[in-house]
Amino acid sequence: MDFTLELLLENRDIALSNAILEPLQFSDYGNNSIYIQRDDLIHPIVSGNKWRKLEGWIRYAKENNIHTLVTFGGAYSNHLVATAAAGNFLGFKTIGLLRADEEIDNHYLQIAKSYGMQIRGVSRDQYREKTLLMSQYSHLDGCLLIAEGGQGDFALEGFESLVLSWKDKVDIVYHASATATTAVGLAKAIRKLNLAIQIKAVLVLKNLKAQIEYTEQHGVEDIIDFIPYFHFGGYAKSTPELIHFQKEFTKQTNIVIDPVYTAKALCALKDDCEKGLFMPNQKVAFLHTGGMLGGMSEKFKYLL
Repeated sequence: MDFTLELLLENRDIALSNAILEPLQFSDYGNNSIYIQRDDLIHPIVSGNKWRKLEGWIRYAKENNIHTLVTFGGAYSNHLVATAAAGNFLGFKTIGLLRADEEIDNHYLQIAKSYGMQIRGVSRDQYREKTLLMSQYSHLDGCLLIAEGGQGDFALEGFESLVLSWKDKVDIVYHASATATTAVGLAKAIRKLNLAIQIKAVLVLKNLKAQIEYTEQHGVEDIIDFIPYFHFGGYAKSTPELIHFQKEFTKQTNIVIDPVYTAKALCALKDDCEKGLFMPNQKVAFLHTGGMLGGMSEKFKYLL
């Protein structure tokens, strides 16, 4: 077994105490007071919003004698890996339904399998028909079906303690948004706690309509500001400009970020800094949603 992977498999502590809010010193942000919420440090695998979204699902599973977590994802799904790891740590069997027309084996799936997840490939056509696919498992006793990316009502519960920790410390929070689950979780917590924190959700793919519809389903569309112009071509797409920004950010801050999610959202924050949109006393934070697999991913080794 790879030595780094062996160390990760031994690290079973999901440490919310590591997720601190700290000053972010980066020259591209000028003289603005910017902070970063280090949710990437919760765990090398179950990091950032992956744990925040799983927390409510797992609590429900524990309370209802669930023994198997079934979920969905693609070949490079952080959510699949996080579910496999969290299930292993907390005593659940896990099944991952993989979107694939042919057999796939990569670093992500190897990690998921190492945590005991059964990977079951389904065709892309079958994967699109999730209602039918879910029905094959929903009738099985002891199984809990978790939507792709952890999306769902239970996924919103884990954000309340995070938002509460920001009381009187944060006025505006930026984050990368792929499904709007994190944005909705933050918004519902902000409303419940009667806080005035503004949410800036930076889209990392071209799905503004779907994300707005999801916020409307939860009645929080009025307190989320979507920024749709920093997807850099679409999901997992990038440009030389984005990669340069990513490398420079890591060089200056020693914080590893990825080009799929966090780099795009941090670019949007840079743009707003350059436009002078913040008042002198405003406290602006960036939520680092993790997703780096402890910095192991082959895709990002050039940063390390």
